Amino acid sequence: MSHDLPGPSYVPFDAPVLEHGRSLWSAPDAKSLAIQSLPCLPVAGEVGELRIRTGTSETLFADRYGGEGVAANGGSGRCGILRGVQVKGVGRTPLAGNARGYFHSYGGLSLQEGILDTIWGEICHRVLPYGAIRVRELYSTQTWVPVRYPKSNRTPVTPRAIAIRENCIRPAHFIRSPFFQPVPGLSGLSGGIDDAARTSAAVRLLPHLLSADSLTLGSQFTDRRAELSPETLADHLRQVFEKASKQLACARARRIMHGSLTPSNHSINGQWLDFTSTTTVSDYGRIVIARGAPDFMSEDRLLYSGLTDFLYCTWKYSQGTQSSFPCYPDWVKFVFPSPQDILRRHFCEELLLLCGVARGELPKLNRQLALNLADTMLEIARAGNHVPFSILSSENNDYIPIMPTQTGAYHLPSILQILASSPDQAWANERLTSRLRSSRLRERLIASWFSLFPTVPEPIYTAERTDFLRVLNAVRLNSAVKDLYRTFLYDRISSVEPGSARAEINDLVAYGVSRLGDIDIDELRVNRGSVDYVAFSPAAGFSISGVRCDFEVGLRVLLGYLDAPPDVFEGLVARNAWNIS
Repeated sequence: MSHDLPGPSYVPFDAPVLEHGRSLWSAPDAKSLAIQSLPCLPVAGEVGELRIRTGTSETLFADRYGGEGVAANGGSGRCGILRGVQVKGVGRTPLAGNARGYFHSYGGLSLQEGILDTIWGEICHRVLPYGAIRVRELYSTQTWVPVRYPKSNRTPVTPRAIAIRENCIRPAHFIRSPFFQPVPGLSGLSGGIDDAARTSAAVRLLPHLLSADSLTLGSQFTDRRAELSPETLADHLRQVFEKASKQLACARARRIMHGSLTPSNHSINGQWLDFTSTTTVSDYGRIVIARGAPDFMSEDRLLYSGLTDFLYCTWKYSQGTQSSFPCYPDWVKFVFPSPQDILRRHFCEELLLLCGVARGELPKLNRQLALNLADTMLEIARAGNHVPFSILSSENNDYIPIMPTQTGAYHLPSILQILASSPDQAWANERLTSRLRSSRLRERLIASWFSLFPTVPEPIYTAERTDFLRVLNAVRLNSAVKDLYRTFLYDRISSVEPGSARAEINDLVAYGVSRLGDIDIDELRVNRGSVDYVAFSPAAGFSISGVRCDFEVGLRVLLGYLDAPPDVFEGLVARNAWNIS
């Protein structure tokens, strides 16, 4: 995909080069993106002296964008593009506005923020349908910056980091930033800040960018200045909305909350970025993770609000070039008339994957039976989850120490774990009576479940071992991913020293991917760290960290890693699982 926006979308600035930047982590394939020098500007409040290479500097480009969440900034306030990648935490750019509060525009990046971006970028890249904009390299400047919310028992400063991440085109690049307040004296804006002209130029290039993304036109679109008909442009924009919806639906089903899905925090290709508020959650409740942000089950409101701004700007700034554009209300209906229906459809599909079904097998399921099961699961998840609640304390912006295990009337994840391991309907009804008190919902769920899975065609789930693998995957995907709860994760990485960042990142990425990732029909692997894991395959049985083990031992270790309810093990005993050992 091309990353070239029009010239007015960029503001150049110079930054000196660090003499010694300490490498903390790099992606296995980062060599192709490596930069030979590390630019870095001093920031206000920095403790320690940056070791600058005398007489050397780099010219970077801050990209201009708008939309919700940008506030007084005019785009990237702490990122600069250098040779095709973004340098995040480089210092205050000319687009860092005159905002209130030090942390909104000081230009730096803490080590904790860099680690969060790295961990969640790697996990989401492997777990979500359209991946993530990844950090490829993470460095320490060997200086310190202030902690935003220091705790009384910890130092008020933290190591400063610089992240080298992939570049991307975002919906925000085509949205106005009318509240940008440039800081007097910052260079790079001598040519003016005509935001309308910047937005108009970007919108005129949008058809090329969308076709370069292989949405539909691909190689046949070669003229960057050419115009598309409203119908063809609408087709492109519809796919942007569709991808954003599918990405959110998958994350919601896996109980991954981004925390701030503004138009600058996802790409036009569906990828997510900027993960400092991201968390897993315990249930399908209306959990609020960031002050002023939507709750977990309402993240679509912020997502679609930003995309609506994107849609408006594409309409407004296409007016001079196309006389056949409809009026704006008709344009909205024409491009994306029912976003909630699209999101619900994708969410129901993703809920079915939690039953242990591989993604490639979804089209083979009986459609009506699958919809019945998904609708029942959705009703159970929503029961009693009507009121948002925050996991931020009321006194300050610190996080409360625990994530509630259950938020609504019922806990769908543990219900599905027990149902998946049940040998028959009578056993399932007995074990779920106390967890799912509504006899109507319980009977409907059990009947839907046992009606659907016998209809899965050969050869996927006919052998006993592969059916057992489906059960284990259902237990895995519905397990609590506690180490990635924001409450725990931030405390854990706050004590990480630069020298241990690499191991910590690799352990948490392996842990997260093994619990949240799609199903592999050949093997299941659950990691406790990057090297500690338990695996099961139909061909080889159980192994622990690569060493084959007894069936019962492996099963108990696996269920222990997943913190599965005791009913799961008892259900597998009742299924006579030992016959396949």
